[in-house]
Amino acid sequence: MASWTLVFSDVLNQHKDSFVAAKGNSVIRACILKTIKDAIGSSDAAQDPCVMLSEKNLRKAIHTYYLDFLEDDEDRKAEEEIIEGGHKDRSAADAVTVEMVRERENEKPEEAGKYKTEFSGFDVAQKLFKDEFGEYDKMHRDTTDQKSMGQRTKLARAWHQAMSSEVKQELVWVAGKWN
Repeated sequence: MASWTLVFSDVLNQHKDSFVAAKGNSVIRACILKTIKDAIGSSDAAQDPCVMLSEKNLRKAIHTYYLDFLEDDEDRKAEEEIIEGGHKDRSAADAVTVEMVRERENEKPEEAGKYKTEFSGFDVAQKLFKDEFGEYDKMHRDTTDQKSMGQRTKLARAWHQAMSSEVKQELVWVAGKWN
């Protein structure tokens, strides 16, 4: 049996410098990880039963592989937190600002009268920032694992909790305006 890191060392080495250079930018690193995962998944060697690929989460395995090449301790610690998944993503707190909420406050859903329950700040965030949450979801959920489909709402709650208190207050104000 061959280790996947040896079999795919060309692909891993090709992207190593760009991954290390993207210090602190989780969006760029997520794109790099996706590119590598796609390249590995589409290769003939990935189908070989002699290659020991990570069965659960190849993206997490690739991410862990690159930790050894990170020189900055803070950067390494931030990446370890992302891998473990037990963190508040710092990028999520900045993804939605008070100004963005104010710009979109009048984008009330047309079918809003059909809802029997009142809107909450969380509901408003989901309606107004559907695309932004979609990007956050793509970065934090393994889309190849069918079992992770049910975790979208859990991720949405974590995304909402990571927002600043000012943004949450503005979302509640917009919810009051919509109700």
